[in-house]
Amino acid sequence: MTGYVEALDRALEEAVTRCTSGLDEFGLLFSGGLDSSLLAKICADLGLEPLLVLVYMEGSGDEGHIREAAGCFELERVEKVIFDDEIEGYVQLVREAAGTDNPIDISIGVPLYAGFETAAWSGMSSVMVGQGADELFAGYHRYLKLDGAELEEALKRDVETINIGRDRALAGSLGLKMLTPYLDEKVVELGLGIPADWKIRDGLRKFVLREVAKKRGLPKSIWARDKKAIQYSTGVDKVVRRVLKKGVVPEVVSKIIHWSRWGWQGK
Repeated sequence: MTGYVEALDRALEEAVTRCTSGLDEFGLLFSGGLDSSLLAKICADLGLEPLLVLVYMEGSGDEGHIREAAGCFELERVEKVIFDDEIEGYVQLVREAAGTDNPIDISIGVPLYAGFETAAWSGMSSVMVGQGADELFAGYHRYLKLDGAELEEALKRDVETINIGRDRALAGSLGLKMLTPYLDEKVVELGLGIPADWKIRDGLRKFVLREVAKKRGLPKSIWARDKKAIQYSTGVDKVVRRVLKKGVVPEVVSKIIHWSRWGWQGK
């Protein structure tokens, strides 16, 4: 196991170095979760100083953990709170920028767009994101139902079909370049070669990535944290009714409710 941890740690550091080469400044979409926190730690260890972009919905309950996690790093940060009455506007912006009416794409795209927008307003021209970590290291809950070769095949398929085009379209619409260390060619090659039973261990998803985070010295509150349901934001009902009256499809709204409950990383 130590060999995989060391190799993955080294590959991620090299990927971060490559994708930030020549950049004087860049943003990092920061959720306080494992993926973005590990990227922030690697950046800090390399002497890089990304602007942490924190995004959360008003009343979601996530802001406390996100701020606490961000406080682990001596890095500047900017926060974007998405208010209820902004959701409809962001839905339309995402539909136009990504060219899609797919409810899942739109629900994921709303907080992403808000983060990209905040980074652009802050003067950034490039933004680092954690896309690819869930598909590569078995971060989604659905992977718990799969074992062995079946899981490895599912991960390979999901990595190959990840909808990075949607996210690049959103970033590009705001004049931003998206930096994706987890999708670096060498990281993907190494990640797909790590046995599936070392990505999920005792029901713990992304096990090997958590071990890298531990090795880097991230606190247990970050590397051991599992995504849990949070109290439903009381203002969402009013937003849903208002958006529905204006013709946004119900599936889109239901996915936005799901995001407001469970967090935008889908973990």
